[in-house]
Amino acid sequence: MTRYTTTDVLICGAGVTGLTLAIELARHGVSFRLIEKRTTPFTGSRGKGIQPRTQEIFEDLGILNKVVAAGGLYPRLRTYRHDGSYVDSDIAHHTKPTHAEPYHLPLMVPQNVTETIMREQLKAGGHRVEFGCELRHFAQTPRTVTAY
Repeated sequence: MTRYTTTDVLICGAGVTGLTLAIELARHGVSFRLIEKRTTPFTGSRGKGIQPRTQEIFEDLGILNKVVAAGGLYPRLRTYRHDGSYVDSDIAHHTKPTHAEPYHLPLMVPQNVTETIMREQLKAGGHRVEFGCELRHFAQTPRTVTAY
């Protein structure tokens, strides 16, 4: 049996980008479906860095405090010299926040942890990721798109 649904937006892929879009659409009352061809959430980490601009976006999405609590600051950078000695230095400069730039330090949070926090935010709003669902092809007219 084929199931038909109507939605304003179909998001294909439940990584950080797809989850960000879904949370933002939910905040603005736009209907969507978020599908992911994998049958379970991604358990690895393709990236651990949460840069300052991303922190601003996460604050706007209402998840920054949870992301900060789940992660930490980058460790100091150790540079070795030819004689075997080394020097440790900070990866970013510590400066005071401003209105224009409220965050200056990158955070280290594994991608799968960030995605878990984002899925929890979606769930709290009554939404979910549809795992094991894949866009195979679509047909488009001037007024509609039909996804298969």
